[in-house]
Amino acid sequence: MPYQPVGDAAGELDVTGGWTKELTEGYVRRVLTRVARHAPDLPGKVLAWDAVTPTDLASYNPNAVAGDPYGGSAELDQNLLWRPLPGAPRHATPVPGLWQIGASTHPGPGLGGGSGHLAAQQLIHSEHRRGHRR
Repeated sequence: MPYQPVGDAAGELDVTGGWTKELTEGYVRRVLTRVARHAPDLPGKVLAWDAVTPTDLASYNPNAVAGDPYGGSAELDQNLLWRPLPGAPRHATPVPGLWQIGASTHPGPGLGGGSGHLAAQQLIHSEHRRGHRR
């Protein structure tokens, strides 16, 4: 969802105040109505719902700049070997035995599990190399 809504193509929802309770409820109703086209019994089965707007997300997590749940910038200088910073390549940190994973590391935001897999591969390879030296 956009952090700051700028309009409603259907002209039904008021976005002038940003993610207000009314806008959020209207949006949830719209989504449930569309899903109900394919699941006609859905409205009778929904007991409750909860929506976390981009503004809510930003207030819950100071790292979610402008509601971004994926670790901020994905510009060129924040990718590949530069993510999260040049001094910490391949998920290693300056602390021996401490590895970093998550959206702020390579391969970047929105790729669930990718950084954990890459760090695990590093650990497996380093253990394998260590085992050959014994």
